[in-house]
Amino acid sequence: MKVQYNIDGMHNPGTEIEIGGTIYFTRNHYSQLYSLDMVVIEGGRLCLYFSTGDDLPGNLVARRHYMKLYPRTGSVGMTIMQLNQHENVSGDVVYDIVTSETDPATAKPRFRHRRYEAAIEWPRCGNLTVNVNPDYLTKQDFVCTLDEYADDNASIEVFSVK
Repeated sequence: MKVQYNIDGMHNPGTEIEIGGTIYFTRNHYSQLYSLDMVVIEGGRLCLYFSTGDDLPGNLVARRHYMKLYPRTGSVGMTIMQLNQHENVSGDVVYDIVTSETDPATAKPRFRHRRYEAAIEWPRCGNLTVNVNPDYLTKQDFVCTLDEYADDNASIEVFSVK
């Protein structure tokens, strides 16, 4: 199983974020030393939890490496692509897209989670990227299988390594 992800809003100076772990983690969370373990939306925040491998030097180990992002309409979100390839014949592809949108009832930002799925033939499944949006996925024959909004009390599991 191949997993790639992209976090939106990390370079926006107005993004509110809580980070746990080491300073090295904050600057290198995309490195191979850290792997995305679980993503949930809880308490109105997008929570990303990371695991580490044995390659991490002892001075960089922390109790838990995580990021918690607060919603900011149009700038904070995440895309996760999972590819389960079947012997260079085809692949089952799942995209989890989390966006920050304004709640029409309260006018406050909140997170929206959508899951898109498709079976893609080889070699096209090997050329997929994490830089996509829902309109593009729909045009590429992906089907939206889940569409949910999170409020301050909701807890939604977006992704988990099983």
